Amino acid sequence: MTTLLIILLIVIAFLLLIVFKMNNDIKYYRVVSKNLSAMRVIQSMFEIMGANIPAENKIKELNKVIIDTYSPKYSTIVTYDGTNHIVEATNIDVDFGNALATLGDANEFRGNVLKNVSKYITTSSDKTLGYKTAAERNVRSCMLSPIYHNNTYLGYWIIEDEVENAFDSLSKSEVAKLKNNMGVFLENTLYQNMIEAAENTDKQTGFYNSIFLYSKAKKKIAEFENNTITFLQIANLADINAKYSREVGNKVLAKAVSVIKELIGNETMVVRYSGTKFVIVYPNSTAETLHANVERMLARIKSDAIEKVDVDFVVLNIQIVMTTFKKQNNLEKEVERMKDYVEKMKEMDTIKII
Repeated sequence: MTTLLIILLIVIAFLLLIVFKMNNDIKYYRVVSKNLSAMRVIQSMFEIMGANIPAENKIKELNKVIIDTYSPKYSTIVTYDGTNHIVEATNIDVDFGNALATLGDANEFRGNVLKNVSKYITTSSDKTLGYKTAAERNVRSCMLSPIYHNNTYLGYWIIEDEVENAFDSLSKSEVAKLKNNMGVFLENTLYQNMIEAAENTDKQTGFYNSIFLYSKAKKKIAEFENNTITFLQIANLADINAKYSREVGNKVLAKAVSVIKELIGNETMVVRYSGTKFVIVYPNSTAETLHANVERMLARIKSDAIEKVDVDFVVLNIQIVMTTFKKQNNLEKEVERMKDYVEKMKEMDTIKII
């Protein structure tokens, strides 16, 4: 009986030793798995940084890697341009996603953003988190990580889930590695974005230039069957510069530019084709449906773009041609056709649909 008891105790001790070792092995492999996950994301960051794709696409690609690696219900990357927060990448519907651009200013996270400290909040299964859109999306877990590089605030990264305690397995050290490398990634990407913007932007007006027209704008309108192209010419700008001064010409031009910027939508692309010529591209539309909008723009330019010089009131003479561009047509030929047409126009302050 005593021998049997001893054998039983040895077996139990052996089993406990096996369980203990298995638990340690599980913990070890979990740590290894976490480190591998973090390293996989970091490696992907550097691969994406080196890829020959636009800066805005790089941030979207990184967000896809995060979703594939950690499987959150939602993942969002928000950047800060010194004035505004901008949602650069998200898998949330636009209506909800845009609300996350203000999440860094919410009471729950403001202090963490200022101190560059990640914050993880979760709740019980019968409640959702309290910040804006969390209830609508049934969010019960959220981790927000501010992103800095060289003490400069660049934005933040948010992961969310409908399950409580969804990110318990993400250690502070793993999050720290990710956010530090994301700082390098965003610094590099945003710098590329600035270079791309400079290459594609007319410095005087802030509008795009012809490089943009035949690259990104061309790609955008290829998504739709119909697009409206408006060719606008300021017929007397050179005369104003010669008669009064280039300074007067610049002032009246700036007022016209301000009117155009005020009256166009987010999807509309304005290109300074040359010094006095502008191309306005309205995706997914027709010239007939937008004619009234362009008439209002012309009226506002005539009423607002005025500069008084002594007893003279300097105004702009505007000529506008509109057309409905079909996706199968050649953009370069269509713009050239419109340019030729507008240069032969004799009427001022009129709009022609061709």
